[in-house]
Amino acid sequence: MIVNMADVEVGKFLAWTLYIDPNQTSTGACYAKPKREDVKSIERLTSEGFLSLRQLIPKWYEAVKHAYGAPSYNFEFVGNNTSNFRLNLIPLYPQGNEKEGLEKHPNHPLFTLQQLMEVKRHLEEHILEENLAD
Repeated sequence: MIVNMADVEVGKFLAWTLYIDPNQTSTGACYAKPKREDVKSIERLTSEGFLSLRQLIPKWYEAVKHAYGAPSYNFEFVGNNTSNFRLNLIPLYPQGNEKEGLEKHPNHPLFTLQQLMEVKRHLEEHILEENLAD
């Protein structure tokens, strides 16, 4: 699905912008991109960039937990050798019994644009509430 970046933007933080992942491999999956274009790897992050992540990650996770009940999450930095450096934020959901652990949420192989915008709206609402409480 090809979407405009402005359509998938969830919120701005001090040094990062949070976007809903159009692929939705797990309901509520997002990625964050640094606002500074010269940050192409984790080594280029400033103290401000790391502090901004400490604000962003819990707000995103609380929004996903509130909207979809995700009990945990995973994250990964990707794109270290390209101009597409970002932090992927992936909610994890229970699958069957406890021995199976937590996995990506089983959902539609591809979300429709309407479904994607609904997930985005849920996250935006909760993140906005959290930002107003700060």
